[in-house]
Amino acid sequence: MSTFIYYSQYEDRIKRSMGRDDSKTLAIAMDNFNMVQQFLANNEEWKSLSTTASLNVYSGTYYLSLAEEYMTDVDHFYSLKLHDGTRYWSPLSYITPMKWDAEVSGNIHNIIGKPARFTEYNDYIYFDKMFDDDYTLEIRYQFVPNHIWTNVDEVDLRGECDDALIALTICLTWVALEEPENAKIWMDIAKGFIRKDRMDLNTLLNFRTSSRSTERSTTGEYWNDPFINRSPR
Repeated sequence: MSTFIYYSQYEDRIKRSMGRDDSKTLAIAMDNFNMVQQFLANNEEWKSLSTTASLNVYSGTYYLSLAEEYMTDVDHFYSLKLHDGTRYWSPLSYITPMKWDAEVSGNIHNIIGKPARFTEYNDYIYFDKMFDDDYTLEIRYQFVPNHIWTNVDEVDLRGECDDALIALTICLTWVALEEPENAKIWMDIAKGFIRKDRMDLNTLLNFRTSSRSTERSTTGEYWNDPFINRSPR
């Protein structure tokens, strides 16, 4: 298990592996590190990103605001379970917002009981019944890894995939620096640390493209955005 905690420790290893420590390279690497964290979080379940919250829900409630509960970092839910003071009930079943609109939304205010289903939309959790009593709601979920802004920021996704995280960061950084041969070398290294057979450079680049704003600034530079040509026409 890695003892890495702060981004500076990852940055030191990136600098040694690349043989570069100029400010431009380090800025690109930090940006890519953030993207790779999210990529890995989306493709696996990690113990370091898993947590549990216990919330009070009250009679007559049929929704919860994640913002009001300070849970805006939710990536996805593992389970929601109700405790009535004596026992835990079976986990609530998730249904999609589209199915919710078709089957549930118009009836919530007419049904009082112990909810059995929920959906999540725009940082709200909605239940299929108005609560008939006060409960404790236990939520197990994976959270979005902390965005790194400086080299003293703590890294959430650590220990389980440090080698892959660093190798993929270096790979994308070489792409941005227009060094495709080095990028391929580091992608091959990363494959040794990742279980998914479909991992390749295109998968990563496609994810990076989709995770960026479709309205990217026209003032970007080729060196800090690998999707801007060196000589745009």
